[in-house]
Amino acid sequence: MADLKIRSDVEQHLIQDIIPFWKSLRDNENGGYFGWLGYDLKLDKKAVKGCILNSRITWFFSNAYTLLKDESLLDEARHGYEFLKNVCWDKENGGVYWSVNYDGTPEETLKHIIRHFPSMHFLLIMRQARTRKRFKKRISFMKS
Repeated sequence: MADLKIRSDVEQHLIQDIIPFWKSLRDNENGGYFGWLGYDLKLDKKAVKGCILNSRITWFFSNAYTLLKDESLLDEARHGYEFLKNVCWDKENGGVYWSVNYDGTPEETLKHIIRHFPSMHFLLIMRQARTRKRFKKRISFMKS
């Protein structure tokens, strides 16, 4: 009984507090998620955006979708994925930038292999979430 109560409490905290917090950092104008929030929770819309931070947010939404099956979470993951693919990926030299300016121009372009792993890992999680959805859609006709 206690385990069910804890699970329920954690799920409610996730749904009511954590997910809305991260959704509120979505940048619909320049893509990705805003990169800086002060201790007073004031947003700096012109702050640098960390590509690793954005990949972690994408990972979070992908996993939250896998758990909760809420389509809005998959939309958030797609939003992050598009930002990583179109802005954080160095199309000329390959690799992931460390950070970009709020408008998507590269800010810190030095690349280390250790910086690439989190982005690649989180993109894999996003792909798995999308693949599971397509797979379930393909086999749903078998259930009827």
